[in-house]
Amino acid sequence: MDQERKTNGRFAVGNKLDKGNPYAARVAKLRAALLDAVKDDDAVKIIQSLLEKSQKGDLACAKLILSYALGQPSPFEPPDEAIRRDQRVSENFW
Repeated sequence: MDQERKTNGRFAVGNKLDKGNPYAARVAKLRAALLDAVKDDDAVKIIQSLLEKSQKGDLACAKLILSYALGQPSPFEPPDEAIRRDQRVSENFW
């Protein structure tokens, strides 16, 4: 095992990265402050505003709304490969 790592894979003492992310505590404080500042009603108003803008043609707003509502699109799979995969799954299922 590499001497810069412990047996569990974490960085060992003496490794320059063993201290972790120096910004993690600050980011956690900023997130907590944001969550305290933005109330549920505020979030609903923001989402409604994004929806209205996307319906008026703002593609950036539409992309943001859809990426959170639907998640990231899966990689393209050619139809013939999808059919073969589905056939293999159904053959192995029964």
